[in-house]
Amino acid sequence: MTSPGDSPSADRRQWRPVDALKALGWWFLAGTLAYAVVLPNEVSTGELFGFVVPVQSLGAIAGVAWMARTRSPWRDALALRVAWADWVGLLMGAALQIGLAYVLVVIVEGVFHGSLPNQEVVDAASVTVGSFDKVLVATSLIVIGPAAEELVFRGVLLRALLVRHGPRVAVWVSAIAFAAIHLLDPNAWVVAPLLAVLGLVMGNQVVRTGRLGRSVAIHAGFNLVTVVALFTVSGS
Repeated sequence: MTSPGDSPSADRRQWRPVDALKALGWWFLAGTLAYAVVLPNEVSTGELFGFVVPVQSLGAIAGVAWMARTRSPWRDALALRVAWADWVGLLMGAALQIGLAYVLVVIVEGVFHGSLPNQEVVDAASVTVGSFDKVLVATSLIVIGPAAEELVFRGVLLRALLVRHGPRVAVWVSAIAFAAIHLLDPNAWVVAPLLAVLGLVMGNQVVRTGRLGRSVAIHAGFNLVTVVALFTVSGS
């Protein structure tokens, strides 16, 4: 007796773009339920990064994992292979964040005269008051969040487009979609082009390596610089 993942039809199943939308649906549903638990009171930093963001991210991860159960082998379907060389992605992500942050500062100072709103998540993370809150922020933004977003945008969407349209379209569309989802926060419009650049770099790494390890590491390194900067400013 065979399981669904062992059948010949399941072996041939490929990711479809709609699967990424389904994963985002799980993400929205989990986030809505998480917010419903902590509201109507004002959401604290601990609640946001210790409960809402992890539940939201784990909702997307669970959605992708559930769909991957019908694909064989499931680890290949999720591209969850990691090599020691992927850890260089942390340095790549950190360097990319520093370089793009410099470009952003130049643009803000030269065009907007230094006055732009912060992303809501950045504002929330910047008011951490204790060591435990800092651990929650770091875990959410450096570990859980990047893993969830890479599974959806590079693990599912990019690879679905790769089969149908080739690497160029797959990398560009997944990068633009990745940047666009952040526009759910209206204050994120200024960083959206920079996030698209980050998406292009991560997408190219997935196409080149055939796995998500390097992409997740780049994303984590990118966010790590932000988290360290926020903690430095809030602690000064």
